[in-house]
Amino acid sequence: MRTFFESTTNHNVPKDVFLIAEDSHMSGEIVTTFYADKEGNMWEVGDWKYDKPQPLTMSRLYKATMLSPKMVTCMYNRWRENDIL
Repeated sequence: MRTFFESTTNHNVPKDVFLIAEDSHMSGEIVTTFYADKEGNMWEVGDWKYDKPQPLTMSRLYKATMLSPKMVTCMYNRWRENDIL
């Protein structure tokens, strides 16, 4: 599990989003990226060609990353503050 990063190699992730975490399986063959857009909506998307972003719940994010809702909210708010400045 890799958390708190600023870039991803997942080509299915749009630009200008807050990257929360990446989860990899099968020795890195399957990579899922968790992110939030500027409106605060959370998404998850795999790195395979036909994967599309799916809505992400806080429960699913916690199970995959062990990041609490408070931690994610604080990280996102800090990102938004820096983005606005």
